[in-house]
Amino acid sequence: MDTENYDEKIAKLMVDVDLTREKMSEILDNFLSATEITVYDYYKKTVKNQVTSKPDITKNHGKKVLGELKSDCRKILDNIPEIVKEKIDIEKLWSHKWPMEKLETKNKEYYRESHYDFRQPKIDANLRDTLDNLIDLLLKYDYLENKDSRYNYFLHVDCTEDMKRYFKEYKKMDSELARLVSKIIDLKNAKAKTEAENLWDES
Repeated sequence: MDTENYDEKIAKLMVDVDLTREKMSEILDNFLSATEITVYDYYKKTVKNQVTSKPDITKNHGKKVLGELKSDCRKILDNIPEIVKEKIDIEKLWSHKWPMEKLETKNKEYYRESHYDFRQPKIDANLRDTLDNLIDLLLKYDYLENKDSRYNYFLHVDCTEDMKRYFKEYKKMDSELARLVSKIIDLKNAKAKTEAENLWDES
């Protein structure tokens, strides 16, 4: 039996895989942009709330120290795109960044349970990590007593509708990528079986 048909079908599916990866990359870019806006607003709101809700500390600082706080805060705000990229835009969280070999190896996870529900806690943890600089800033100026002050960690309720929408779109495309990978795996297995049968018949 000819195995070229398998190669042609696999090649066509790989084109679809590449197109799907491109779409997922665009969606991720949108998600990261929405996250930058959310984190930026969260930083500003949290610092201001701390300053106004703890007037004794604020009064003790005086204008000079508060000016230094504002300056430090501005530096962090200017760096938020880099912070989000470092904490969120990493290969292990986004399947379209994975090499084909890893996608095939991990394929069973897509169908054991929803891919992104499976890894959601890790994504939540990375979102919280975008606030490390905020926590350090508040500690520096005595508005927090320790790093275990979890009230200001990123929670699901703080994700904007845009973030949720882009994440949902990515999850949908993630399932489509899994479907394509599964088809490729089936074709590769069928090709290998056919090659073995041909060897047997020719021997």
